Amino acid sequence: MKILLHENRFIKAYHYPSLQFLDTIWFTTAQMLDEEYRNLMGTYLYCVEKCRPSYVMIDSQAARYSIAPDMQDWVNEKVYPQAVAWGVRRLAFVVSQEFYTQMSLEQVVEDSKQMIPNLKQGFFQHREEAKKWLFKDDSETLHLLF
Repeated sequence: MKILLHENRFIKAYHYPSLQFLDTIWFTTAQMLDEEYRNLMGTYLYCVEKCRPSYVMIDSQAARYSIAPDMQDWVNEKVYPQAVAWGVRRLAFVVSQEFYTQMSLEQVVEDSKQMIPNLKQGFFQHREEAKKWLFKDDSETLHLLF
């Protein structure tokens, strides 16, 4: 069963309780202010806290906000540790084809790997590919998703 957990102009978040799966779709803009992005990350953390998922997909194909270095540091210091504390074990990114957006996201992930090495993270071009990776050790769950 899929539950719409949250929706606004920047994010849609769906929770699949029986799968311990949070599926988020991001719609950030290139003109987005840093404060708006911080608020969006707060919304994301609210969703993580509410459903405590083991598996999270961040679909950033429609995202256009480029994460500045100081914001990257903030995400790594504040967001990642809290998400992991609330149970996130695997994080799949479906990436934007927009070069700068993708590069800034990859930099955040690369930095987080040093801080939180036990969190498994991957980049994918398609949602199906990301789901397969998230649930690769659980064929029963994988069957339910497709």
